[in-house]
Amino acid sequence: MEAKNGKTILVNNNEVPACYWNLIVLRGQLKMYSVGLKPNRHWKITDVKKYFGFKGNNDQLLGLVEGLISGFKGQVD
Repeated sequence: MEAKNGKTILVNNNEVPACYWNLIVLRGQLKMYSVGLKPNRHWKITDVKKYFGFKGNNDQLLGLVEGLISGFKGQVD
């Protein structure tokens, strides 16, 4: 699992797995998209679906990502 053996980054003087950080950033992007804002002009929801293999609308994706974050949170802390 990447959380145990993969890359880590330094966030607020704590080492955090890069995969966990990517999920946290994605959660913010999905929340922005849910109110009608795109995180940047090249951002597309279909790219997110293809990268993670998710299906569904923005609300379903947000639920999936939050579930993954809560699953990781116990392992990271």
